[in-house]
Amino acid sequence: MLESLCLHSNTKDSMNKIFNKFLALIFLSLLLCCCVQKKGATIRVLHKEEAQKIDNTYQHYREYFFKYYLDEGQNRFNGCVPEKIYIPPEKLKDQNYLENYKKIKFADATIYASKALMFLSNDLIFNLKQDNQKEADRTRKLLRQVLDGIILNDKMSTAGLDGFFLRDTVGQMKDLIVESDFINTSGGSNEMSGSQSSALYYGFYFSLKTLSQLDQNKVEGLGEMIVDIKKSLQLLTEYLAKNNFRIQSEIQPNKKVRRGPYVFTLKWIYVEINRYWNDPSVNNPYCKVIWVLMYKGTNWLCKINQLSVKNYEKLKEYSPKNHHGKTYAPFYTQMLETALISMRPNKCDEKHWRKYVWRYQNGLAVSSAISVGLPIHSKLQNMAIQQLLDAPSNHLPNNFSKDHNGWNEDNRWVRLMHRNKIPASIDEVQVYNGLDFLCLYSGIRSSIQVSPDR
Repeated sequence: MLESLCLHSNTKDSMNKIFNKFLALIFLSLLLCCCVQKKGATIRVLHKEEAQKIDNTYQHYREYFFKYYLDEGQNRFNGCVPEKIYIPPEKLKDQNYLENYKKIKFADATIYASKALMFLSNDLIFNLKQDNQKEADRTRKLLRQVLDGIILNDKMSTAGLDGFFLRDTVGQMKDLIVESDFINTSGGSNEMSGSQSSALYYGFYFSLKTLSQLDQNKVEGLGEMIVDIKKSLQLLTEYLAKNNFRIQSEIQPNKKVRRGPYVFTLKWIYVEINRYWNDPSVNNPYCKVIWVLMYKGTNWLCKINQLSVKNYEKLKEYSPKNHHGKTYAPFYTQMLETALISMRPNKCDEKHWRKYVWRYQNGLAVSSAISVGLPIHSKLQNMAIQQLLDAPSNHLPNNFSKDHNGWNEDNRWVRLMHRNKIPASIDEVQVYNGLDFLCLYSGIRSSIQVSPDR
């Protein structure tokens, strides 16, 4: 009897110990979860002065972009978006440093038009939410202007409106020196390319995603713009798919285009985004297979383009011998992966996206993700906020000013090779359009927290 009681007591003690350990394990798990959540939720809170600096910079860049790069009110560029304006170095000290400029360059205008679609769409929504109808109307008209420019690039090709487009459709102008791929027709230099197509998908997707938030009955011309973007997206996809994602030249039939003819590495992305906008209810049964192929896309595309991750990272240092064009593929793959992540019903794993966004400090991918409602890790969001704070506030990014803090190129996240160098002497300053900053802030501004103190 005594032995039975002792055995029962020991069993009870053992059970209590197991139960206590179980409770301790649960408590520890909850504590860890809280710690992890707290760490992930730590987003930088800006002081009022910092927030005001960023907003002032945005307004400065916005006004200059509207007036000089979109040629607001005159539209002499037919909706094309220039890369840069040239001015003498001493002119940069003037308050109106771009006034009466004499030389302008159009290169990769389709890429800048795509960025403009994202920026202008976000800017339109912001001004409407602020009940600033005057500024909303300005933005809406310029958004229509840029979209018309993209459509014009397609119409001016040999076959007309079919998805094949020309680059930088701006010719010589009176009293203005124009540099443009459209003027340089030798060997098909003015034809479309893979990087231009990738950028268009980015611009189309994010502008559609953003503009779809608005009531078409309350914004003049909005419904027509959405229809035109979808139509352009459809035409581009059909043209690329017709030749199995190998871009054929119109100038030299049966030959591929001269500059970046292959887009088969992004084939699934094109098909997926196109299907999404035609029928969002379509659930592709091969979603996981497609994602696995694309999910490490940045590294994969670098290798396909004979540009390994190691070599890509070397471009962070100045090297004029390295061609920046190859870096467009991994950059826009990150951007389009952002689109696909937001489209997936099961929100497929994004850890590789985060890895490469951080590796290349791609603040624009962060801003794009925030603009379409994706949850972003605080580490990446803080990175993007710091990039905003680093931008010079009294002038647009250029290749001359020493206070650039990395903002001294037309494509901050693509042309990494020039980021840390400024020429010792220079005859003319290249003043870039500022779209990188405008896109970055317009996408992230709604998530920035401002401290009431100071």
